[in-house]
Amino acid sequence: MLDQELNAKQKLELETKQLQSKLEAVKPMQGEDSESKKKMAEQSEELQDKYDRVESIVRTLITKERQSNDELQLARKALIRGFQDLTTDRTSIGIKKMGMLNLESLEKAFNQKLSEPAESSYHAALFCEKWENEIRNPKWHPFKAIMVDGKEMEILCEDDEKLRALKEEHGEQICDLVTKALLEINEHNPSSRYPFSELWNYKEDRKATLEEVVAYVQNQWRLDGSKLKRKRAEEDAGSTQVEDITR
Repeated sequence: MLDQELNAKQKLELETKQLQSKLEAVKPMQGEDSESKKKMAEQSEELQDKYDRVESIVRTLITKERQSNDELQLARKALIRGFQDLTTDRTSIGIKKMGMLNLESLEKAFNQKLSEPAESSYHAALFCEKWENEIRNPKWHPFKAIMVDGKEMEILCEDDEKLRALKEEHGEQICDLVTKALLEINEHNPSSRYPFSELWNYKEDRKATLEEVVAYVQNQWRLDGSKLKRKRAEEDAGSTQVEDITR
């Protein structure tokens, strides 16, 4: 429905601009003879009425669009709050902390890098603490603005001094983990620079849609309902056996 409303809004906005152009074209012609002047006046009034109606519809659609976006955001926040109780260690849909370094991946990287792999957890934890503070530092902004299809967007500066030193000291694999967290923060939460929770499709490594999350929740409810029915059936069977033995 939101997609349809957005498409309708775009069409109406275009029609509004076309009507406004016609109105501007009509005004200079109103100095002609009385008959032409009368026709132009009628056409002008008709176009103005249609313009006003279109403007009203556009305003309504903009309000609906904002309300729908607000509702979607509230729904995502509610699912994030309640999702922890539904997820397991192995699931395709879950919660991901955006902008945080992946400690498990860091441990694996240090395990390959160090001569004493037993110390990989210790070094990974120290590295994680240091570089998460760097990522949250608003004074460090290793991005530059470029224009793509007429729109401004930010990309990572490959020649940034800190990132270059990081890559030289720890290698490309560890540097990539830091830049990944940086990109997530800059895309989704650039103002506060703090990590945040997001519904995530782990199978496809992307942000999960509400449709995917709701389908997962429904499936979990069905599974939980089946388990509950089996448990009750087992309890009822156990009670029957106890009664038979008592008799």
